[in-house]
Amino acid sequence: MPNLSWSLFKGYYAGFDPYDWVKDEKNKVQEDRIQNHIKQKHFPFVKDEFKLLIPEAVKEPIDFTLKLSYPGLLYGAGYGQSTGVTGSLQLGYELDYTTGMPVIHGSSIKGAIRARFPGFTFNLKKRYDTDEVFRRFDLVSKSQEIKMKKEAEIQYQKAEFIFKKLFSRLDDKREVIRTIYLLEQQIFEGLNVKESQENDIFISNCKGKDLFFEAFPVKCDHRGRLFGEDYITPHDENGLKNPTPLPFLKVMPGVEYAFRFELSDAILPGTKTNHVISDEKIITKKQKSDLFRDILCDYGLGAKTNVGYGQFEPA
Repeated sequence: MPNLSWSLFKGYYAGFDPYDWVKDEKNKVQEDRIQNHIKQKHFPFVKDEFKLLIPEAVKEPIDFTLKLSYPGLLYGAGYGQSTGVTGSLQLGYELDYTTGMPVIHGSSIKGAIRARFPGFTFNLKKRYDTDEVFRRFDLVSKSQEIKMKKEAEIQYQKAEFIFKKLFSRLDDKREVIRTIYLLEQQIFEGLNVKESQENDIFISNCKGKDLFFEAFPVKCDHRGRLFGEDYITPHDENGLKNPTPLPFLKVMPGVEYAFRFELSDAILPGTKTNHVISDEKIITKKQKSDLFRDILCDYGLGAKTNVGYGQFEPA
């Protein structure tokens, strides 16, 4: 089986010049030839009993496996793919250069998870200064600017969501903001929260940082399929006119992906504020992994998630 990355971005165009098709679009013989060519090029992707190529590294300890829900996954749609030929794929797809498999990059997974965190960014000189974080948040939440006030509400809702996922309860507002702010700094910025008492101390190498690896497909759907076709049917101003379906490639629902991370326990020191003492909190690697799984199942990955693509469920 040829490398699918090569097949999609190189082999798909071999054997015909799309500019010839544009010049001879009224030529019925040329049209039939092009259509047959396109059908042959689709076959390696949409056939049954697809054989997965799984790197050895993916067979190492897996944090969790998730199964795609209907209608599947669309990832890398921004890549140029359209030739203008009727029936050809109109959207690109992200495929691993080496294996040709439809991977989900670790940076995408990290970005999707971080988007669910509140993102308390106040450009602090000292990031560990959570009292200053709460003071500035309190000022913003009481602002007369409706937009700023709404953003603060959304930030706190995100903080509440994560706090509940981790501890199955809620604490007072100051402690919720403090905990989630420090956790976000530890996971995504590499701030050594435990040691940063007088000055910010960052983890300078990969050891000790939370790492996000690419997710690989490890199981096809019940018919052995990895890929399938789907269609966009755009309408013009005349809504009654029959649209021309535009095909694109997707990963089929039922395909399972393995997600892997290298995580460390987050130790959040206790604090004393207004004579209220909060205990040290330890958020374990298992708690982080479960949180990431729940976020991905709740919000999905990839393109067109607002219409159902990229939604996962536990395998």
